[in-house]
Amino acid sequence: MATVLIVEDTHLNQMLMEVMLRRMNHQVIFASDGFEALEKLEKFPVDLIISDINMPNMNGFELLERIRNHAYYHNMPFVMMTASTLQDNYRSAIDHGATAFLNYPFSSFELSEVLDECFSAEIMEPGMGIFNVPLNYYSQ
Repeated sequence: MATVLIVEDTHLNQMLMEVMLRRMNHQVIFASDGFEALEKLEKFPVDLIISDINMPNMNGFELLERIRNHAYYHNMPFVMMTASTLQDNYRSAIDHGATAFLNYPFSSFELSEVLDECFSAEIMEPGMGIFNVPLNYYSQ
């Protein structure tokens, strides 16, 4: 069982993620933006972060950059998620060091696969993770 920090500003998405993660026997902590996420990291032990991209105050890319530059959290698995299909979001997530990328809507099975990969020894460094988009999706 892992403790997962969900960084998401939409309450409905928070509830959906909570249901999926609790069914997988994970503990869940919530933050509504990147600033709140950084505060939660100082207060609670966290094993993995799942963050939306588009949020007020500090977006997911800014949070990911801070995590990757942090002395203690720099290797923490970080999953970026969004409903946007913009090619730039996918590339930016990779460039910023995301471990994995999820596009809404995603199933609990897809989420479970991503979490399994994030916690496996196969991912050696940020940006080398798995992504739930087709391999040729952004090749045009």
